[in-house]
Amino acid sequence: MKKVKSYIVVIFSGLLLYTAGCDNPAPTQLVQDNPDSQNPVQVQVLTKDTSNEYYSNGFDTTGVATNYSGNTDVITISGVKTTAAGITTNNYLAQAIFFDRSKPIFTSKGKMMGYGTRNLGEVRFNSQIASIIPYYLRFNDSGVHVVDSLGVQYLRSGSLNPFGFVYNSSVSFQLIKRRMIGMGRDTISFDIPTPDEITGSIDLSGSKANQTLNAVLHWNKSYVANDTIEVILGVKVRGTNISFPLYMLEAKDSGKLTVPPKLLNGIPFANYDRLVFTFVRRLESQQNIQGNDLTVLSQSIHSFIIKIP
Repeated sequence: MKKVKSYIVVIFSGLLLYTAGCDNPAPTQLVQDNPDSQNPVQVQVLTKDTSNEYYSNGFDTTGVATNYSGNTDVITISGVKTTAAGITTNNYLAQAIFFDRSKPIFTSKGKMMGYGTRNLGEVRFNSQIASIIPYYLRFNDSGVHVVDSLGVQYLRSGSLNPFGFVYNSSVSFQLIKRRMIGMGRDTISFDIPTPDEITGSIDLSGSKANQTLNAVLHWNKSYVANDTIEVILGVKVRGTNISFPLYMLEAKDSGKLTVPPKLLNGIPFANYDRLVFTFVRRLESQQNIQGNDLTVLSQSIHSFIIKIP
């Protein structure tokens, strides 16, 4: 199955930590020394340069990807829970982005960063019209922070479930395409299945001072054979709202996972005051609409923001 995020699976005997200054994520690897021998975990490095607030690799603390490769058009629907200081809040997001492969975006050195986007008409989620808003790409161009408008995106989001998202159900999608005056309108519609809701908890022990941090993750497991979940491990910069996703862990949706201690204790904690753990249960499908490839993502997300002991 083709994915928006390109995973290269390479098996090594050890665990590769990130190398600052690299431009691209390191290969995903099978961690051999994971304490949960029955649930091996694959690890992908997400952020190399945490001194650069513009480098977030398309993720925020909700786990929702915001930067896409542009190789396919993308529709994403997400139910998101965030738990901090014992309080859980909810948010819901529906997004559609249609790329124009004839409009590549380059840095000053000629590196392609993405594509422009297209306004195709009207988009609805469960009959609710999505807003058309600017879609921006942020990147570091030879030391200069650049914010470049790629065009538009379709978005409907909010804490009051503005498009009727229901877990283990479906959301109807509808694209009403513009045509020339007098030619009528083309309508494309289909249902997007939603996953079971994921609800997590975290047992965090040890201390960063003596590098004994240990995290055991628990969640309501899936009973679908061979299902996997992703856990994004990140940090929050002290005294700011800036968060960095450092690693993505992918494992069986079995209900329990011990984070490899090397990941936690290898984080340079001097500038960070919170750990961020994000559970992501995702359904993904590929479609082809009138000759254009389309990736459809449906997600249940639960994020935790926790003080570092």
